Amino acid sequence: MTLASETIFQASAVPAAAVRTRVSVPLRFPDGFTAEAEVMTFSGLADGKEHLLLALGEWEQALLDAAPGGIGPDGAGPLVRLHSECLTGDVFGSQRCDCGPQLREAVERIAAAGGFLLYLRQEGRGIGLYSKLDAYALQDHTAHTLALPPDVGPGRSEAKISVGYEPAARADAVASVVPAHEDMLARAQGLVPALRERAEETERLRRIPESTMAELQSAEIFHLLSPTAVGGFGMGLETYGEVVRRLARGCASTAWSAGHLIEHVWMLARWPREAQDEVFASGPAPLAAATGAPAGVAEKVPGGYSISGRWTFASGVMHSEWALLAAQHGAVRLQCLVPLAEVEVLDVWQTAGLRGTGSNDILAEGLFVPEHRALDWELLAAEENPGSELHLDPLIHTPMGALLNMVAPAAALGSAEYAVELFGELMMVRKVKHTAEARQADSPLAQVRYAQAYGLVGTARLHWQEAVGVVSASHARRPAAMTDRERSQYRLSLALSGEASAAAVRVVMAGSGGSVHRLAHPLQRIQRDVNVLMNHAALAGDPILEQAGRGLLGLGFTVPSF
Repeated sequence: MTLASETIFQASAVPAAAVRTRVSVPLRFPDGFTAEAEVMTFSGLADGKEHLLLALGEWEQALLDAAPGGIGPDGAGPLVRLHSECLTGDVFGSQRCDCGPQLREAVERIAAAGGFLLYLRQEGRGIGLYSKLDAYALQDHTAHTLALPPDVGPGRSEAKISVGYEPAARADAVASVVPAHEDMLARAQGLVPALRERAEETERLRRIPESTMAELQSAEIFHLLSPTAVGGFGMGLETYGEVVRRLARGCASTAWSAGHLIEHVWMLARWPREAQDEVFASGPAPLAAATGAPAGVAEKVPGGYSISGRWTFASGVMHSEWALLAAQHGAVRLQCLVPLAEVEVLDVWQTAGLRGTGSNDILAEGLFVPEHRALDWELLAAEENPGSELHLDPLIHTPMGALLNMVAPAAALGSAEYAVELFGELMMVRKVKHTAEARQADSPLAQVRYAQAYGLVGTARLHWQEAVGVVSASHARRPAAMTDRERSQYRLSLALSGEASAAAVRVVMAGSGGSVHRLAHPLQRIQRDVNVLMNHAALAGDPILEQAGRGLLGLGFTVPSF
């Protein structure tokens, strides 16, 4: 590779990439302007997309001029522009943007001075062609689209267009750089070693340690499902589920709490504008606990409602500033949004597993809830909810129940994967009493046991992916609501995934000896956590199998909430 091409390679800010082809392409624009470009393609780009580099004018001389001791008049170096692909503007000459004219002017100026144009294959700065046209459709109906930051290069899905909503207190912070799916998973995976180190502390504290919360915040984990219009990432179900699964490889309690806190941000984004202006005023990821078991009682009073009740299993309550509480008002089930400072948190979370979640009770008596912070649950849970009129993020249309069942099986799967990993390490060093082998791994029976556990985790993973696929497929259509058959498929697949995960952990524990039952050993914690997870409604086998069977046979559900 020549010095010049090496320098281009470095200028592209993707050190792992390499030039794969170089070809001369004559350019001609609609106004008759022409230029000669040397177009380069790459292998090894971080995001796997087909980004292009167009070298224009005397680019080699411009690079030499910029080098130490170069002979250029000012040492400014080559001109460089990052340009996101815009089919409507670049190709069709759309008058709704100035991308085409920007591209034309950039090529002319760069060709005159010598330099490079990086043409990024990320339509609409990463939102895709259809979503960009959706934004145009909203503009036709008087909604506005918000400003975006400049492109910053390949390897990341750049800031998405935020459409139709600008919180009153967030006008200066509505644009954000959205990480790619793999980047978000890498962030979660990077937290795993520290989560493992703090798992015992998490259990002892019966809540997530502040150091772990700080790391989750730093990694922007809670931004994952937050709408792009408020500075969040607006990512999809696949990324959400995989992040929870990876966190569970470190600590199931942390994965459980973080998973629900992420999900609750998404729930807050479904509320009307006035409520969203309050909760998103301090940033894109307000933390809220949510519980509906059992529902409290709501009485209508001037300006709103008075609610009373004791709510259990308030996951995330130890780290939240808001609480989402179910309350029954006659035949209508309401969800009430209240500041956590206005309720009492009861320290009752003493459990065998998932001890670190701190899912304590919430108590309120005669608490006033303004009208705008009380919403019919059926409206909130529906595909067409108030937030879907404010945000373009596709997941905002997903019916509420589709995400509420995802955390438990994701946490069980990640925990089982961690258990099999520990089992493999243990087998390589453990000497089993009353056997001839120097280590357990040399025993044919132990090898069979490990293969069985490994295979069960693989089965759990396939069922999990099947469930995620069923829900994700509904995002691509309107209406997004799943059919009875699809609901049966995804609930059944999640239940079978959890069952296989639990079976893998049982196989591991049966073959790991008595020492793993010491409280200091992570395998006993995994076993207890998974046992508790299997009693969650998302994984309770008997009712799920019954209702799934009815749905698959076309008999209809006898439990409406299934």
